[in-house]
Amino acid sequence: MKQRLDKLWKFISEHLEVNYGYLPKLPMDYEDDVRVDEYIEEIKNDFKDMREQGLIYEESRQESIDILKKLNDI
Repeated sequence: MKQRLDKLWKFISEHLEVNYGYLPKLPMDYEDDVRVDEYIEEIKNDFKDMREQGLIYEESRQESIDILKKLNDI
């Protein structure tokens, strides 16, 4: 299970933080590794909110959707 959390953190640092300056406001540590699916849903909800608030530019919208779809592979 720790592998999933490690993969999620790697994905966040390589894609979400670099491209969008996004770091989740979640206590994602190894004790909570079993909650990876919850973390992924929370991240998706954050990005949906960011798009609705106009914090993700329209030209980046599809790219952000495609990146978030990759979360399902974690």
